[in-house]
Amino acid sequence: MFAVNRVLTAERGLDGGLADGSPLASGSATGDGSGLTLPPAGYLTMVDFCRVAVCLCVVLQHSFLWTDMTGNVTGTAFITMLHFTRGAFFILSGLVVCYAEITRPRSTWGFWKRRYVQIGVPFVAWTCIYVVYTMLTSNVGWSQVGTVLWYDLRYGFYQLYVVIVLFQFYLIFPVLFWLLRATRRHVLILSISAAVALFIGVDLHYDPHWGVVGHDVHVIGNVWPWGRNLLSYQLYFIAGAIVAFHIEQILAFLQNWHRWVLAGSAAVGVATLSWYLSDIWGGTGTSTASDVFQPIAVLWGLGATAGIFTLSWMWWRRRTTGVAGVAGVGSPDGPGRPARWFSITRLAELTGGIFLSHVLFIELIRSALYSNFVGGAHLPWPVTVLIFYVGTLSAAVAFVSIIVRTPLRWVLGGPVRAEQRKRIDAVSAARTGRLNGGGALPAGATQVSVNR
Repeated sequence: MFAVNRVLTAERGLDGGLADGSPLASGSATGDGSGLTLPPAGYLTMVDFCRVAVCLCVVLQHSFLWTDMTGNVTGTAFITMLHFTRGAFFILSGLVVCYAEITRPRSTWGFWKRRYVQIGVPFVAWTCIYVVYTMLTSNVGWSQVGTVLWYDLRYGFYQLYVVIVLFQFYLIFPVLFWLLRATRRHVLILSISAAVALFIGVDLHYDPHWGVVGHDVHVIGNVWPWGRNLLSYQLYFIAGAIVAFHIEQILAFLQNWHRWVLAGSAAVGVATLSWYLSDIWGGTGTSTASDVFQPIAVLWGLGATAGIFTLSWMWWRRRTTGVAGVAGVGSPDGPGRPARWFSITRLAELTGGIFLSHVLFIELIRSALYSNFVGGAHLPWPVTVLIFYVGTLSAAVAFVSIIVRTPLRWVLGGPVRAEQRKRIDAVSAARTGRLNGGGALPAGATQVSVNR
C-alpha cells in the first residue's frame, strides 16, 4: 500500500509542483451611473468570460507540463505565468458562492447539501473513471484498485485536487460568511489573510525555519499535503468573498479605472517573470524557480485575476450596455437570442466538463503521439505543446457538447450552467418585477447576472 501511495504521490504532484443587512440581500438594485444595474439576484453572466479564460489557461498549462519541461527555461516560464489559474479559480469560487448566499440565502444544511451534491457527484464519477484509466495504463495490479480509489477520493486525481480544496472551503464557508457579515473590517481581514499566505509561501519556498510556527508549517504539510490544503489557498477564497460583498463598488471603480487595473496586472506579470528569470540566472533550478507557493506567485495570482476580472467586465459591458428588459439577460448575443456555438456564453457552459475531462484526453493524446506507430516523441517541444493543446481542447469540447445533451450532463459535465441561468434569471425577473410594482425594468436598466 505504501509503495503504491509513493508512486501516486510522485505521479500526481501532491507537493503542488505539477500539478441580509446588505443592499443586495434586501433586494435593492443600484447602479453605478453607467447604465449597468445590479439585480436583487441573478446569474453572474459577467464571470462567464473569467470561466472561459481560466479554463483555457489550465489546459494550456497542462499542455506544457505534459511535454516535460524539466530544465527547459522558456517552457517553464510559461508554466510559471500560468500558475495564476489556481488563484483565479478559487477567487472566482469564493465570489460566486458568497454572492449566491447574499442574494439567495440558504440554511447551513441547505448550503452544504446543495454544494456537496452538486460538486461531489461529478467528482466521484470522474474519480472512478480516472482510477480505471490508472489501472489500465500503469503497472499497479488490479488487487490494488481499492487503495488507488481511496487515495484519489482523499487527494483527488491530478486536477481534481481543486474539488478536495472546495470541499474544505464549503465546510468552513458558513463561518466565513458570518464573519464577513458581522463586521465591515474587510480590509483588515484581507490583510491578515494575505500575511498568512505570504508567511506560508516564504516558509515553504525558502525554508527559513522561523521558530515554532515555521516548524509547524512543515508538520502540517506532512499531515496533509499543502497542494490539497485550504490554508494554502485561503487568501483567494477570502478575496473572492469580499469582492462579492462589495461588487457594486468594484464595478463602479472599474468604470473609471479599468485601464489602470489592467496596467497594474501587467506590471505584476512583468515582475513575476523577472523574478523567475533572476532565479534562473542565479543558478536556481526550473522547478524551484517556478514554485507555485512562493510569495511572488501569490501576488501574481491576485494580480492576474484582477486583470482577467477587468477584461470580463469590459466584455460584459460591451455586450449589455443598452440592452433593456429581462429577456435575453443570459446571452450576450442579444435579447431573446440563443448564444452562438463558440460564444463566451456557450463555452462557459462547457468549462466544468472540460476541466473534469481534459486530463483524460491529454493522456490519450500523449500515449498516441509518443507511440511507436506515430513516433512523435522527438518533435520540437512547441509543436508538441500545440498538439496537446489543440487536440485536448477539441476532444474535450466535442465530448462535453455531447454530454450536456444527455441525462449524464450533470454527472459528467458538472453544474449545468444553461439550466442554472434559466432558473436563476427567472427568479431574478420575478423579484425585479415585484420591486418595480409588477412592471418592466426602467428604460436603460440592464441586469448583471450572477451565477450560483
